[in-house]
Amino acid sequence: MKVNDEYILDDKTKVIIREVETSDAFSLVDYIAKVGGESDNLTFGSGGFGLTINKEVEIIENYKKGNGLWIVAFINDELVGNSNLDVSSRERLKHTSSLGITVLKKYWGNGIGNLMMKTMVNYAKTTRLEIITLSVRTDNFAAINLYKKWGFEIIGTYKKNLKIDERYFDTYIMHRYL
Repeated sequence: MKVNDEYILDDKTKVIIREVETSDAFSLVDYIAKVGGESDNLTFGSGGFGLTINKEVEIIENYKKGNGLWIVAFINDELVGNSNLDVSSRERLKHTSSLGITVLKKYWGNGIGNLMMKTMVNYAKTTRLEIITLSVRTDNFAAINLYKKWGFEIIGTYKKNLKIDERYFDTYIMHRYL
């Protein structure tokens, strides 16, 4: 399934959602550092992952050889969203996948997360995946509502999963059964 879609948001802004390319490496390194500093809802902070552009290129190349999907969202050449659907290569687990999704804070609430979720769920269905798993902070109500809208259900709570500035936060584990 090749992903390269254009959408018009409610404010008439055009967003392009497409598969990641190695040429996106510089934008991704910058994006990850930026999005990590905008919120404590993620598993990383403002430093992102501390990756070089060359390492990011290598990660993209390896990802494209695998079974999952990595998409990016652009508005006017600005990277505004990023989502990965990791699929296990292990025989007993290849019916499952793990989802991660981020959107720059200034674009929260305008539908980009919903469009990326649509892309990921459609991909999962076409590849005959059976389960999509994700984790989300229990106090991230906007994300939880998005996931529930897409049929995800809470299957458990991971107590003290995140530790930020000596403070612990619980996360929900959520599944969508396809």
